Amino acid sequence: MIKLTPDLLIGNTTIDKDHEKLITIINDFLEHSKSLNNAKLMSDTLKALLDYTKFHFEREERIQKECMYPYHDMHLHEHNALVMQIQDMARTYFIEKSKPLDQHSVNATYAAAPLSALR
Repeated sequence: MIKLTPDLLIGNTTIDKDHEKLITIINDFLEHSKSLNNAKLMSDTLKALLDYTKFHFEREERIQKECMYPYHDMHLHEHNALVMQIQDMARTYFIEKSKPLDQHSVNATYAAAPLSALR
């Protein structure tokens, strides 16, 4: 499970709340991925994760542009890469429903990528 620690907070209430919600959805995803018996719940969680990630990234990118954040282009690239990873994971899950997602790859994707890309 991923925890929202103080070092992940950036001081912008809106973005910090987005990060908290994303981490909650990610943790739900990790929990639901342990079982083969909740395909509907897993499907709903994957959709929520992808939808909220896109929503958050669009908002964060708009704020970065408004603030003339100097690393906006690099951050945008990280966001795009993470969205592609989520889409790949969802595709893998729906194609290979007969086996649970590899917990290690789930943790690697969400424990490393979002913490750098969400900031």
